[in-house]
Amino acid sequence: MKRTTKRILFACGTTLGLCLAILAGAVLSPSFLYARKTQFENIAIHHTQPLPTGINSVLAQSLELVKTSELYESGVSINLCLNDGSNYPKLIERLKGQGWAYTVSNNISLNCAADFSENIARWNLEKYQGQNRQWRLTELLAHEMVHAYQANRDFWSAEKHPFWKIEGYAEYIARKNRLSLHERIDLLNQADRDGLNGWDMLYFPDGTGILYNYLNFSALVGYVVEVKGLTYEELLTLEIPFDVLKQEMITWNNRHKS
Repeated sequence: MKRTTKRILFACGTTLGLCLAILAGAVLSPSFLYARKTQFENIAIHHTQPLPTGINSVLAQSLELVKTSELYESGVSINLCLNDGSNYPKLIERLKGQGWAYTVSNNISLNCAADFSENIARWNLEKYQGQNRQWRLTELLAHEMVHAYQANRDFWSAEKHPFWKIEGYAEYIARKNRLSLHERIDLLNQADRDGLNGWDMLYFPDGTGILYNYLNFSALVGYVVEVKGLTYEELLTLEIPFDVLKQEMITWNNRHKS
């Protein structure tokens, strides 16, 4: 009886291990779930349908933003997984929940609807009262690319460090061409006066937007990098409490606005 039980447990353990290995392989090697792969600089685009019009232009703009980061390394390969019929985005969503985009190691899963010709990413979720949230696609992709470089520097960085530092740094780099530091802080102050918080969306004149949390985090990262002169690694080890640092940033902004 004991031998039989051991055999059953061994078989179950082996089967579970095999399933987990297959799942990990599918997540980390998206080419298994796509029909095609096209290379653009250091980005491997995984797609099922023909490449959408305008994708090269959008990727080039995103890369230009990412190259301003100290984390950028030209030799790092990134996989961009399009939401064009493959099961890969669905698999990532099953594992991580509903979201517009995810980065797992160096794999970017674009789960939203992407219009490369218009440079727009659209995402709809019922919990936001059916809002069709929109992002500028170059900024969304730059944000996710930064996450890939963060993971390249330290695979477990997102688990080891505060959420605001990881997301704020990615959003700071992604929005460099859109908002100056003073503009971020002024917009944040207005959002605070309007009572916005959390996952509320702030919209720009072109119809695209930014989440309040990401504006909040990226403004603080911008202050730490541009005013305090800290590197990315120094940002991660900074021990000043978030609220204290935010008040310091607002005071600085009021004193130094032109």
